[in-house]
Amino acid sequence: MSIETNQYIATATDVEKLAHTILEADIASSGARGTFLKAVVGTTQAELGSPPRMRNVKSEKLNEETTKAHLAAFEAVAKRFTEAVNKVAQAMEPKPDADMMRSRTAFARSSLSTVRGYIRAGYDIRTLAAHKVTKAALATPKAKRKFSVDALKKRAISMAEQLTNITKNLQAANSVEARETINIIMAQLAKAAGLTAHTSKDVEKSIEAGEAFHTKTGVFFPINLAAIREQRAAA
Repeated sequence: MSIETNQYIATATDVEKLAHTILEADIASSGARGTFLKAVVGTTQAELGSPPRMRNVKSEKLNEETTKAHLAAFEAVAKRFTEAVNKVAQAMEPKPDADMMRSRTAFARSSLSTVRGYIRAGYDIRTLAAHKVTKAALATPKAKRKFSVDALKKRAISMAEQLTNITKNLQAANSVEARETINIIMAQLAKAAGLTAHTSKDVEKSIEAGEAFHTKTGVFFPINLAAIREQRAAA
């Protein structure tokens, strides 16, 4: 009985045979890779005691406790499947080093990561028809990480230090190119920070207030060299 005819519920032995197919015919194994993903879903459903589905149904978000139970079932399946894939990858010629092992088993890690992400997002894996599953269908939007003002400030300072070192090397190699490049970067940063949004044509008042001012040739803004020295002294 094949994985397909068994509703994508797979044993470790089934996965070993599947891994052979994938690794021996790498380019032509897209179908086998899809079978592995389907087997992960179908076997996790079986682990949860859920019968195979012929059609997908709408997945409601699960509560934290149920999500943890689904993850536990998935991780048990993932452990068996990973061991089976590693066994095959390790036995194949040429004998793999660490890099080759990572390459040979990448298809399994990718599929497992996709299913893990789906479950962690709170979706009910029992609502899926395993034979219809694709990676695209299981993809979940990544939550954007929010940074505090302090964290953003530290990142900006760190990147400024990197840019400073690059600029020094560019200056040593070609001072003209260095000046032109930095002028472009400074203009971009000034605009991003809103320094060019409201400018005055009164040069003297702007200089006194430490604000940007506008002339016929462009926008100019002050550079606080004292602040740079203070920052270096504090570092």
